[in-house]
Formats: sequence, C-alpha cells, structure tokens
Amino acid sequence: LEKTIPAIVAFALDVEISCDSPIPILMGRQAGKVTLNQRQVCALLANMFLCTFVYEEFEDSHGDIFPVVDFLRLFASGTSDPSSAHKLRCVIHYFEIMRQRKEGGAPIHKNKVDYLRRQLPRVVWELSPKTFDKIHVKLDP
Repeated sequence: LEKTIPAIVAFALDVEISCDSPIPILMGRQAGKVTLNQRQVCALLANMFLCTFVYEEFEDSHGDIFPVVDFLRLFASGTSDPSSAHKLRCVIHYFEIMRQRKEGGAPIHKNKVDYLRRQLPRVVWELSPKTFDKIHVKLDP
C-alpha cells in the first residue's frame, strides 16, 4: 500500500485531464453504450474510492434516482462483511496493477472499456401465455 495509495491519489487528480468532456449518463430503462479508456476508468474509480464526488440525489424524467458513486457503504461495512473486504482488496489490486503499468511506461489511455446496456422489452407476466411448467424447486430440509 506504500506505493498504491499515492498512486490512487495521483489517478484521482488526473480526472480533469483524462475526462476532459462530460461522460454520458445511461438513463434507466434505456439501451446505450459508454466507451471509456482505461485512464478515464482509473481516474473515476480513484475518485469514487477516495469519496471525492459530491453526491446530490436527483431523479431523471422517469423517476429513477441515480446511484451513489463512492465507496462509503463499502468502507462502512468494515470487517463485518467478508465480501466487502474482498471487494476492497480487488479494487486496491486493480490500482496496484495500473500503477505498475504506468510506471513501466505502458500507455493505459489506449485500452478501451465498453459498458453496454441492452433494453429488453417489458413483459406483463400476468398476461403472458407462456407457462413455467418445467421448473422444479427443491427445498433442502
């Protein structure tokens, strides 16, 4: 962590340079795609990790509330939730890998990360003629 924490801070400070234009927001119930480079992902994730984004709860036109974009809940769970500790370990490992790549001269801005959301048609299950007659549910005693 001796080298990783300063690297996380450096990645966070890079956000204004790496994210020089607004990042598109995928609205609820809407298909779409957002492409970021690894430098942008690293800068955004570092700011989320350090809880630097100011959160103001607001709703979009569909009434969807945007999610919190920081790690406060994850930090608050502490050691009481083993999965939280594993998630933090995973994120810190990601930053360590990015730090090593950056120090090694690897161009982290060239790798792309796509986030794709597909929109499935809404189904009113009560009106659907399809049945679930081949499902078997077994309860352990």
